[in-house]
Amino acid sequence: MISCFFRILPRFYRSDGSLEPTKRSPFFDCRIVGCLTIVLYGLGAWLSQSRAFDQDEFFHLHAAWNIFIGWLPYRDFFEHHAPLYYFVLAPIFTLFRAETEANSAVEAIFFVRSIMWFISGIVLLETFWLGKLWRNTAVGVVAVFFVISTEIYWSTALEIRPDTLAVALFLASLIAMIQAMKPNVNAQSRSRALGWSGFLLGTAFVTLQKAVYTLPGIALATCWYFFSRQITEDRKSRISSIGRQSIGFCVPILFTAMYFYANGALSALINCNLLFNLKLSGFSAWPNLRGLAYQNPYLILFGVAGWIYQLFLVCRGQGLRRETYVLLPTTVSVLIGLFCIPVPYNQYYLWLLPLLALFAAVMLVDLTATLVVMRDQMLRRQWSLFACGIGLIVFSALILIGHGANSHWPPQLVTGYWFAVFLILIFSTFLRLPPVAGSMVFLALAVPPSVRITSELRSTTPAPQLEEIRYIVETTAPTDTVLDGYSGSGIFRPSAYYYGMLPWNVRLALSDDVKENLFTELREGGIRPTLILLDRSLERFSPEVRDFVEQEYEPTGIGNIWKRT
Repeated sequence: MISCFFRILPRFYRSDGSLEPTKRSPFFDCRIVGCLTIVLYGLGAWLSQSRAFDQDEFFHLHAAWNIFIGWLPYRDFFEHHAPLYYFVLAPIFTLFRAETEANSAVEAIFFVRSIMWFISGIVLLETFWLGKLWRNTAVGVVAVFFVISTEIYWSTALEIRPDTLAVALFLASLIAMIQAMKPNVNAQSRSRALGWSGFLLGTAFVTLQKAVYTLPGIALATCWYFFSRQITEDRKSRISSIGRQSIGFCVPILFTAMYFYANGALSALINCNLLFNLKLSGFSAWPNLRGLAYQNPYLILFGVAGWIYQLFLVCRGQGLRRETYVLLPTTVSVLIGLFCIPVPYNQYYLWLLPLLALFAAVMLVDLTATLVVMRDQMLRRQWSLFACGIGLIVFSALILIGHGANSHWPPQLVTGYWFAVFLILIFSTFLRLPPVAGSMVFLALAVPPSVRITSELRSTTPAPQLEEIRYIVETTAPTDTVLDGYSGSGIFRPSAYYYGMLPWNVRLALSDDVKENLFTELREGGIRPTLILLDRSLERFSPEVRDFVEQEYEPTGIGNIWKRT
């Protein structure tokens, strides 16, 4: 059935990859899907100001605040993420009195959350732009809807972390590269666009090292550009453009290296950003990937099918748009990176979601358009057999995804709901219903994320986490130091120890000498923190610390905060 579909679908395409025109209206109304997307994005603004905080957010803020007070990352305090994000955030603290006023400190935190919500909107706009560049407005709208309807988007893009900014820069790099591949672009404009593409990708790399997993795909796309017969340029011009792209990529990296070298921290930069991360313990990507498929099965099904179909067309030598040769290898490169990165937390999926959503959107739009064309050109019985075959494949895939899923909803109910969405699509096409009826498919797809968002708005509050921050700001001086494990409540106070954050994988990567050094420094007075946040991470890092804290400090009654007696 799949091979039959792949053979039938090309009959309805022109040589440039666009569908043959029909007298039928589009299957869905882009305005309705766009309105659903805007509503979900608006809920994100509310959610960003009300949901609980992840400890990582506090430590990213703390790193930026350290730079604000004149400290240099890697040299003066430990950080194993790339530096640009923190230098971008640091000037924001000039707008607040976070060190001396508790209310201002809380306002600063939520203000940065608002900025992340804004940057997440840029990611959505860039996804739309890529879809429109590749195919048309409909693909762009559907791709954005697929991205914004995932829980991973809501749980990571709105948080204070460098991933969202890095992904925005990465997508901007793809847009510039795709613009360079347009057939009506002259050699000079193409070279300039490729230069900007390299610069934006290099900037994404100094924002977050995860950009390295995009490089194999970008390199393959660049090789296609060099050897492609579709590009009307001589080899010398192509080499010049590729050289400009490479130089653009190196500029932000070299500038960063020179800055840290001038401040005596180049070796620390290399050690913390590259060498240390190679020692981190990891876990499998499969559980989170399966969770993504269970919550958003059509993103995965149509995304994977769309990628395979585009590859099928490439192997057939079918005339394709040039954008395909950029997006195909980049998507598989990011996907492979998911299984190479030591700790594939949910935030890494932000790199994959827009690309997967683009292929899912193309597949959905092409599938519905093909069903419309076939409905007009085939006998009813033939069309019904074809649609039933596709339905059987979709139903089997939904059962496979739902089998053994760990969810409080019955798997049969979830599978039945998602298959009912597919039946709406099939019957809307078969009955030749207007686009408004077809748009109900997207309304049904929007229900699960809306339920999850409203449930999260009702069940979470950031107040317990902010109480400790208020206490620290109100009861200590701006120069007082704090020793923390992994609670993050000492955002606006200097860390007493070089390793100010000790999550599980960082603890495992540090040597026993480092652990012994912390206890020695405390015992001999090398460090004298005013407050110690004695959480489980700190206890597990150095069990002797607990005995020392119980002797020299007393509990405050606020969370895990102990103060010196």
